[in-house]
Amino acid sequence: MNEKKPVTDCEKREGSIRDSTRDSARDSTRDSTRDSARDSTCDSTRDSACDSACDSACDSACDSTRDSPCDSSCDSTRDSAEGLIKGSSPPTPSEERSRFHYSPEDISIDELMRRQGYAKAGAHSAVKTCSWLKNSMNGTGVCYKSSFYGVTSHRCLQMTPTLMCNQACVFCWRPTEVEAGIPDSWDDPETIVRESVKAQRKLITGFGGSKNAVPGHYEEAVNPSNVAISLSGEPTFYPRLPELVTEFEKAGMTVFLVTNGTNPDMLRQIKPTQLYMSLDASTPEMYDNVCRPKSKNLWEKVNESLAVLKEKKSEGVRTVIRVTAVKGLNMADAPGLAELIKIAAPDFVEVKSYMHVGFSRLRLARANMAEQEEIRAFANDIASFAGYQYAGESEPSRVVVLSKDGKLTNVR
Repeated sequence: MNEKKPVTDCEKREGSIRDSTRDSARDSTRDSTRDSARDSTCDSTRDSACDSACDSACDSACDSTRDSPCDSSCDSTRDSAEGLIKGSSPPTPSEERSRFHYSPEDISIDELMRRQGYAKAGAHSAVKTCSWLKNSMNGTGVCYKSSFYGVTSHRCLQMTPTLMCNQACVFCWRPTEVEAGIPDSWDDPETIVRESVKAQRKLITGFGGSKNAVPGHYEEAVNPSNVAISLSGEPTFYPRLPELVTEFEKAGMTVFLVTNGTNPDMLRQIKPTQLYMSLDASTPEMYDNVCRPKSKNLWEKVNESLAVLKEKKSEGVRTVIRVTAVKGLNMADAPGLAELIKIAAPDFVEVKSYMHVGFSRLRLARANMAEQEEIRAFANDIASFAGYQYAGESEPSRVVVLSKDGKLTNVR
């Protein structure tokens, strides 16, 4: 193990957010070269958390809060890998639950978010920095959205205007077991933008004095150039979402927005730079099993949104279908998914593996996480049936992107 490095301003800042300064073991894990087991597990599962997805998942599980659930998450990820190396079976979802120091059902949504490193932005919005922002700050890597679409990782603001969601997706790393209620009142869009930027600046303050940070990156990062409205919850529940998109654009940001497609009426009203829609099932039965809708007729809404997505292209909105591939659950019907993708005719299709991190470990096994070769094969099958071509991939994030002509274009 490398010699322990001095505590940086960044660490002091993170320590104050997480209620205590890390002990020497955490310091060495966080700030020194990681051991080979961690490199092969935690680092390989890094997603852009600027993504939605999950990109934040590894951040939460391994790097973010250093509170009891995430300590156990990181331990569990490492233990699972060790189990595979030794030939023993990895923990089952029921066994994983015992690794958490609490049950998510037993504490409030605000406390859960605090423990996962979220910062409140106003009354009901939240901000969180992802691992790729930190890597970009230190010059050790960038999110796949950088290579795919030209997003500058250390200038990406990841936020959500609401924690509410009408699905409880089995693969979600977030604590879907806990309901987020409707706020007593909604903040106006100007307040959300102002408070989100303020929260982001507070979260990255330590990089300003860090010797590890690339010179100039902190100064750039305090003025985000892209916002990913994809952190947690379903953003279309925020009633003034069209205005919020406009306010972020006024602040000089491109806007990436991720939706589950259950609110087609709101999708008709918004015009982000790039609109993502999740499509994780090809049939109503698969949808119920994988996405676990909380109300009736949401599958019909999803199908309606596919047609809306096609309409958005004529408005100058770049569109993306995102498929989260869960091995054993939704990877057996490429033709069915392809038929639905044809309805939307998106600019890009991202096929990304489920990542066995965070609270998803209470519902799924590590065996449900597909390898990059499996994701590539699944994506190529979808491409052949939908009329798309392979356009790129990111192995650390286990994602493959498709386009009509096999090319990618930057947002700016």
